[in-house]
Amino acid sequence: MQSLDDDEVFEDDGGLELPIFLKDKNLMEWMLVNVLTHIVNSINWKVDGVKEFIDQVNYYREFDTFKR
Repeated sequence: MQSLDDDEVFEDDGGLELPIFLKDKNLMEWMLVNVLTHIVNSINWKVDGVKEFIDQVNYYREFDTFKR
């Protein structure tokens, strides 16, 4: 984003800056990287695995808080 000129960027309804070529795609912010990092770090991958990751992501999306 920093390498784009001002006329190549737009601000969506949530205040997120996106490249102008995505404007007609009706994209929304999905999750912040630090949210995903917290979820990834809270999982015991040897025991819980990918299913737990998916469950925790879905939980966060539904309740806007962490499962663990």
